[in-house]
Amino acid sequence: MTSKAILEAQQLLKRYAIEDPTEIPIEVLIQAQGAMYDERPMNGAEGRIIFGAKSASITVNSLITHTEKRRFVRAHELGHLSLHRGLQPYYRCDDSAFQDWSRSGSHESEANTFASELLMPSDLFRHEAVKQPFSTAYITELSRLFQTSLTSTAIRYSRLGPEPIAIFWSQHGIIQWCCHSEGFIARYLRKRKTAVHSDSIAYQFFQNGLFDLSCTSQMVLPDVWFDDRRVPKDLLFYEDCIPMPRLEATLSFVWSSGEFKS
Repeated sequence: MTSKAILEAQQLLKRYAIEDPTEIPIEVLIQAQGAMYDERPMNGAEGRIIFGAKSASITVNSLITHTEKRRFVRAHELGHLSLHRGLQPYYRCDDSAFQDWSRSGSHESEANTFASELLMPSDLFRHEAVKQPFSTAYITELSRLFQTSLTSTAIRYSRLGPEPIAIFWSQHGIIQWCCHSEGFIARYLRKRKTAVHSDSIAYQFFQNGLFDLSCTSQMVLPDVWFDDRRVPKDLLFYEDCIPMPRLEATLSFVWSSGEFKS
């Protein structure tokens, strides 16, 4: 069943006859939907919406340096405007709000789902995702094409892309969250708030400070990233990684090679 967040985003695109989401600034859509829009420095929040009796005010942190992230924050707040009016007086969205993608009933998760559908419409994203085999370079290319953050693009690929993958976001050497495609071979990913495995590429970055974007994928065994006893211990996986030096974080991608360790 299609979620309300997805339907609302699709209806908004249809209402304004938008075929290419990059053609209209999100702040214009916010204003067209009756809310005031502003950008200013904010401490401890990336975006905020305050509901009034008949109107609403959206503010986005002007200190966000990446255009793609700022665009996603705008779409996220537009999601609150479209979905959550009358449910609470305001939403103050910090980093944790943009890591909430799957909690059932979570308003932040719903706003992220709305933003993803608005900025990366399902049909259009599927059409683009099949044009090249999966790679971190292609995730980066899709991010530029849709003008979306790397993280939101990666999650979108895990849900709509043709190749099953698992994604891990780690900071300071600790796994903060993870997700995987519906058809991914392993179901039990390493728990959040555990240290990255010493045999992973991510570990190399955190241990040695080698935040080099030219890294290539390497093969790893299942226990590097998974706690799934149903997966053969000698089945090999590929791991690749996008380092995020400013955040002291890594975005790791893992997918099955279909090969076994000899």
